[in-house]
Amino acid sequence: EGLPLDKCYTLIRDYLSTRFVEHRAKPRHERDANDERVHVCLYFLTGPRIKPQDIYFMRRLQKFVPIVPILAKGDTYTTEEIREMKIELNIQALSEKLKWFDCVEAVGSHDLEKRKHLLEGHFGASPPFVIVASSERIEVKENTFVCGRKYRWGICELENPEHSDFVLLYSVLIGHLSSACKPVVDQLAREYHREEKEKARIADENQTNRLLNLGAIVLFGTAILFKDRLSKIFGC
Repeated sequence: EGLPLDKCYTLIRDYLSTRFVEHRAKPRHERDANDERVHVCLYFLTGPRIKPQDIYFMRRLQKFVPIVPILAKGDTYTTEEIREMKIELNIQALSEKLKWFDCVEAVGSHDLEKRKHLLEGHFGASPPFVIVASSERIEVKENTFVCGRKYRWGICELENPEHSDFVLLYSVLIGHLSSACKPVVDQLAREYHREEKEKARIADENQTNRLLNLGAIVLFGTAILFKDRLSKIFGC
């Protein structure tokens, strides 16, 4: 908080790229057993539209990690407002060339019920997933507690699918995305290393050209001095 956008992004980018480099440096047999790269980014949006700073970050972060958008503060909207907002956010993401991770494709045909919930959930299609964040335990009846938020009009429960997509998100993350994101990260890492290699090649070429140009200047200057000295010696 308080840092410029580019500074914030640089800190995050350096962390993600360092994980790429360290992973590649490991012996091949250790990479799968000890993969410390970031495999998914849960990016929180506040709605009702994607803010410019969020577009700035996600356009850049998607080159390093799969992004799953989260619509925060879900208890501040009605169910219909959330459904409409999800549609608008997806349209805006498409127009801004934001590549959100395709959770439906990740689930595929392995779990048709889960796939149906992603496409036709209580709050419409996901992602983005609408979340009500709370660690407060509320007693709803004797010795029965739920996590949620308590209001004058009632309780908004974290794990109630009619109040939040939390359970759906959790089940998709644990059951599908944990394995589906890894091949995506592998591809992003390959593209990163390829781009870095190309940057290094261009930098080397530029350095070589600068040295050649400097050498040509030195030779040209030496030739002029030599010619001038000959002129003085022979008087020509």
